[in-house]
Amino acid sequence: MSLAALVFSALSFLPIPGAFLFNLAAPVVAASTADYEPLRRQAETAFTEHSYARAHELYASVNREVLPLTEQRWVRFRVADTMWRAEASDPKRDDTEVVKARDELLALLREAGDDHDKLWAEINESLGDLAASPLSTTGVQSASPYYEAVLDWWAGSDDIEHARTRYLSIVRRVASGDDDYLGGVAQQISISVFENAAKIATAPADRQTFRYVLAVRLTSTSDQDRVGEELEAAIREGKVSDRYDNAMIAYGRWLEQQGRVVILDDGQAQRRPDYTRALATYRRILVEFAKGETRFYEQAAAAVDRITKSAVSVQVSNVFLPDSEVEFNLAWRNVTSIELSLSAIDLTRDAHLDAAPNWLASITAPPSARVRTWKKVTDDKGDHEPGFARVRIDPKLPPGAYLLQADGGGTAERALVLITDASVVIRSEASKTVVFACSALTGAPLGSAHVRLWERHGENGHDVARSFDATTNADGLAEVGLERTQYMNLFVTIAQGNERQAFAEMWKGAQFGARDQWRIYAYTDRPAYRPEETVQWKFT
Repeated sequence: MSLAALVFSALSFLPIPGAFLFNLAAPVVAASTADYEPLRRQAETAFTEHSYARAHELYASVNREVLPLTEQRWVRFRVADTMWRAEASDPKRDDTEVVKARDELLALLREAGDDHDKLWAEINESLGDLAASPLSTTGVQSASPYYEAVLDWWAGSDDIEHARTRYLSIVRRVASGDDDYLGGVAQQISISVFENAAKIATAPADRQTFRYVLAVRLTSTSDQDRVGEELEAAIREGKVSDRYDNAMIAYGRWLEQQGRVVILDDGQAQRRPDYTRALATYRRILVEFAKGETRFYEQAAAAVDRITKSAVSVQVSNVFLPDSEVEFNLAWRNVTSIELSLSAIDLTRDAHLDAAPNWLASITAPPSARVRTWKKVTDDKGDHEPGFARVRIDPKLPPGAYLLQADGGGTAERALVLITDASVVIRSEASKTVVFACSALTGAPLGSAHVRLWERHGENGHDVARSFDATTNADGLAEVGLERTQYMNLFVTIAQGNERQAFAEMWKGAQFGARDQWRIYAYTDRPAYRPEETVQWKFT
């Protein structure tokens, strides 16, 4: 008997208690299990081909009342399952039907109780897929309990090969996507799921994907050695999946930022980046992929440049009082020796903010100003390891301002060494700046100090800088009139001879009218007083 002969005109049908009623005018299949089997096979073929609307139409046409109870439950499940899957692919979907489908699936799950049969596993898988889909209203994190349940069920199945296929199919969906930091569901599933999947996978592409995902999940744990091991294992599979370049760039980052545990001379264990192997990994990406073939090409190229280029930096952490021990921090990379020099400067004379982007770069110091030069040998081993040293300037320098310069590997860095007991405070008003020069130790004013104020602002897309000079009075004060009233950078230097110098920098914003001007509020400690009583008052 053909399938067409089994089908007659459309009839409404009544569900069994708790069943899911779809408002469809579908034909009903005639009354026997034998007639149902070919229809089920046809519907499952449509399901396998992702023709969910067709599968739903076929299952919804079944007269469930003539079927055994297990098949009635299966049809109810497939009707709900194919309904939401069909709606998911429809841009004009009816979310009401999706909610009904979810409610029916949950009802079936409740009815199953402790009977965790194969249908129970299928229901959990469907609910997991629904929660992980864009249709979800509960967030992707709600998918993980359903997935965990069905994966655990298949892990305990005696049908090994079929269980392997179904287990890996689910984990593949969970791990899908091109985000190297993984999607929400992959972050929620237990790490053991990916460990199991990596062990039972037979296809190289699957093993690579699962080991990569496992490595990403392990990065948030203390087991950093396993991160490297899993990434290495993923890379060994070769270019077999779209996760290959993900694993390569992740391994390069891990080597550059974490690396291996090494045992130091004192017996202590320390994790040290492995820049040599990181560089080899980044270069491998550039060799195995052409530009445009991987989204990590530019990142790998930048990492190669970062690791191999020469770099020197020098930093002075503070201002020093006279007769202090003066130290600075020196750092380098890919440099065998560094030339260091100190030049005596006058901050009010040698800084030219109209000639450079920042005040330190604007300082000019002729060779005749050098008071000390020396060389630092770095003992660089060619392994791209950054180096660091804390350097003490000995013998001590007399008070004053000094330009410290470090040259190495074709790069130069500067820092200011300021040895002084002077300080400067500035306050900017609408059209002027008030400068106060004083002793940093006692606060006593510094009179007759030379003041140079630089005002810098943007104008027609360019930086414009102007300088103003003044001299402090006996109270250590000087007023400098400004040509602009808003949006400017102020850099003030003072010098009372070469030995007492100081500087200050601030940003002056806009004035927005009277409502933003200063206010003074004065009040007494009580509203009224008797004669001869003491009046106390405050002002803010």
